[in-house]
Amino acid sequence: MIMSHTDKMEQEKRKHKRYADIGRVDAPDVCIFPGMLYDISQSGCRIVFPMQLNVDMEQEYDIKITPTAEKQIAPFLLRVRPVWLKQTDSNSEIAFSLLPGPAAKSFDLYIAHLASQAADGGEDYEQLVLQPECQFV
Repeated sequence: MIMSHTDKMEQEKRKHKRYADIGRVDAPDVCIFPGMLYDISQSGCRIVFPMQLNVDMEQEYDIKITPTAEKQIAPFLLRVRPVWLKQTDSNSEIAFSLLPGPAAKSFDLYIAHLASQAADGGEDYEQLVLQPECQFV
């Protein structure tokens, strides 16, 4: 995976290791269309939505993350608050911090699975995105 200088600096300052992964994100109070998980950790996640959004940065949101099918982990709900928003002409990238709430067993399994993958050399994130076969989540 190719990391920008900013990504490397952010990774060095983080309390929890951030794992690059993809998955479907449903956040109906944020966007009518599903988003794509970009990365996740015990304390936050980064999601890309397919349109420009106006997000209340003080609001708490409930999101549902559905990991890819090969992970064999059930979808889970998280309560989040936006930290920053970056927009382009065609999408919005939002970093969220995770808020205290009932911890989902699936979320813990998901993070444990990503940590195990990372310890084993991990998946190539670019290959996840550029796979020739279509995969629905």
